[in-house]
Amino acid sequence: MEQALLAEPVNGYESEFEICPPCCGPDCGAWALAGGELLQFDAAGALTREVSLKGLNSRLGPGAQLTLNPYDVSLWVSDGKPLLHLSAQGAVLERLSLSSPARQAALSLDETLWALGNKQLTQAKSPAGVLGSYGLQGAVSAEPRRLAVDGLRGSLWVGGEKALTRVDLSPAPRVALTVALAEPLAALALNPYTGELWVAGLELRPTLELLAPAPEALTNDPQPRFALSCGAACNGSPCRLEANYWTGLALSATLNGQMIGTQFVFDPATHQAAYTPPVRLPEGANAFRAQVKDALGHRSNSVTNSFTVDTIAPQFLSLTPAEGSTFHAAGVEIAGTVDDREATVVLEGVGPAVNPTRSTDTLSFRFPVTLAPGANPFTVSAIDRAGNVASAHGRERVCAESHACREEPGARACFHSKPRGKTVAIGAGLTYKRWPVRTIIGGVPCFSPPGPS
Repeated sequence: MEQALLAEPVNGYESEFEICPPCCGPDCGAWALAGGELLQFDAAGALTREVSLKGLNSRLGPGAQLTLNPYDVSLWVSDGKPLLHLSAQGAVLERLSLSSPARQAALSLDETLWALGNKQLTQAKSPAGVLGSYGLQGAVSAEPRRLAVDGLRGSLWVGGEKALTRVDLSPAPRVALTVALAEPLAALALNPYTGELWVAGLELRPTLELLAPAPEALTNDPQPRFALSCGAACNGSPCRLEANYWTGLALSATLNGQMIGTQFVFDPATHQAAYTPPVRLPEGANAFRAQVKDALGHRSNSVTNSFTVDTIAPQFLSLTPAEGSTFHAAGVEIAGTVDDREATVVLEGVGPAVNPTRSTDTLSFRFPVTLAPGANPFTVSAIDRAGNVASAHGRERVCAESHACREEPGARACFHSKPRGKTVAIGAGLTYKRWPVRTIIGGVPCFSPPGPS
């Protein structure tokens, strides 16, 4: 970085800068207006040219503005209402008069000069002269003092003490955006190629927060809702802005590499955007990324999320006793294995299994239970971390006698075993009988009416 010391104070040395195409001729360099003279410096800070303006018959006071046209290396000098267009040698190319005193001037990429006056914008171009003036009385409350031109996007930025206003020029000048500032505005600078606006005295940035799904979430919803909250930070602290700031936000978002930003629905009242996928997401890992950009060209922080979709419930690999077992003793144990070592197994009416045994891929469980006389229905459920549930149900009936077995409507089979009066049927559930007979039942009623064995 080079620094040049001047013998005279620099008047009109703009606090903004412009990114201009490089030129290679001898007239390139930094230009300054000091003590009624134009001074040119090279990249090393050496003074390469000094042009006296004292013979122009124009008063150049402390408020004079200097604007360089890098394309033809000409200069615009304004001080109050007079506007001079000069060559690099100091020759007057044009003399124009503004309708109001110029506070600041800026050049667009098409070489149009814009001068900001007392709530007035004036447009001029060489050799056509003044092209028009536009009043800002209804658009700004305080006197605007800073100006930046976004020629590629056809807009101007006007800065007051605590406000920024964007004026779109096509088809006719109109106020498109107003941003209230928490701190006084010191200066503006705009990158004419990207449209990014920089504000001295204030750093304004949009912010973005992911509300749903939760970071690193595991969900059994194959079409989860995505929700984002948009905000703004002024110098790092949250700040409130005008409503039209929020409508100017542009969201870019991807889900598993697919662009979905335009599918979000934005609520200007809550500053939240929401989206629900129209089709199921794939099982397993999914990736989401989002960022917003405001009308000033400022980008927010990026939010990223990797979450997992799991809609597959655990499976019971084994469950004992066999369905429909009938026991002589009331104390039994329900036990089994599921294929998910992270699952939680719950017996309805009892609670989760205590101290289950976990292997590499499976989980084994045990429930000591005491059967009541008669039917003992039960439900064992396996719940994985995503909330998927697999259940095994049982239904029991008591057999009244021990000599024979007859079918109830709906029973699938009933088998007789004469020795000791045993009966076997296909159904479900556990039955506790007070007489010394063990019966295997498979879920349908099985009664043993009186009769000889």
